[in-house]
Amino acid sequence: MITQINTIVDRIHARYILYRYIRPFVKRNRFRKITLENTICLFSQPRSGSTWLVEILNTIPNSCYFDEPLQRNPVARIDELPRAGYKKIKPVSELNFYYEQPIPAETYWPEAFKMFEDLLCGRQISISLYDECGFGKLSNADIFIVKFNFGALLMEWLLQSFPLKAICLIRHPCAVIASQLKMEHFNKVIIPESPALPVFRYYETYLKYYEVYRSIRCTEQYLAFRWAVAVSACLDCNKKNNGVLLVRYEDLLNDFDTQIRHIFLHLGRTVPAEAFSLQRRPSRASSPEAVKGIKNGKSPDEWQHQLDHQQIRNIASVIRHFDIDLYSI
Repeated sequence: MITQINTIVDRIHARYILYRYIRPFVKRNRFRKITLENTICLFSQPRSGSTWLVEILNTIPNSCYFDEPLQRNPVARIDELPRAGYKKIKPVSELNFYYEQPIPAETYWPEAFKMFEDLLCGRQISISLYDECGFGKLSNADIFIVKFNFGALLMEWLLQSFPLKAICLIRHPCAVIASQLKMEHFNKVIIPESPALPVFRYYETYLKYYEVYRSIRCTEQYLAFRWAVAVSACLDCNKKNNGVLLVRYEDLLNDFDTQIRHIFLHLGRTVPAEAFSLQRRPSRASSPEAVKGIKNGKSPDEWQHQLDHQQIRNIASVIRHFDIDLYSI
């Protein structure tokens, strides 16, 4: 009985949010145009500090952010597509996006174009897309920040398709993976013997890494593969497009003032005073352990005490196949 009552209350609350905040927001944006001044995209990987950085960017007056629009059910087996049940926006499952969906540059895919146009213009109807920044911010928002985790392989296509500013946030692979391994769904991933790539649209993008993929034998190697493919795409895009700024999490942590000024200069904006106050404030996504570390000024090299030697070797065995010289392992 209590469960039924809670379900009814949740539905009433969701309907209220939908009609009080989201539908008016979407209606107001029906004629919105995307420009370099009003649209910012942040590309990163889970546990890389992207929530912290997007909260800093969200100090821009009259801004709001859209959280992980490509998110869907996690990967269960690395040789199968993830289930389509959960999604933040319907087109992600309707278009059968993979978790790290590639869209090669110069691709003509009108359905994907329409999905991203609606997203970047604030015309997607979804409660979970907007809830992280606070629904109240939607009423006055005219600058949109989109946080993409798992979007690096479509970034170049997106930048060719729409005028926007992009930031790539990258963190040491061992730090990222050490944090990811603490999350239950990453530890449940099944690694079959000699895994094959699942087949999805434009999966050919992965074929140049196929032998590396087939060599994966453990979870940390799989996570290292995902990190390396995404970071390679970010580095490549950064070289080709001056609308992309590459930011290392460690630099942001160790030289906050300089990096924040550099980021806002890239965006053509003055740094809001509030942005500096977030230097030592934990983000919404910070784990209890991370919160403690932030307050105690813990080193970004803490992963060395969280991974054993074999795990570090496993990660390095994958990363070495990629042309990435940002970090040593």
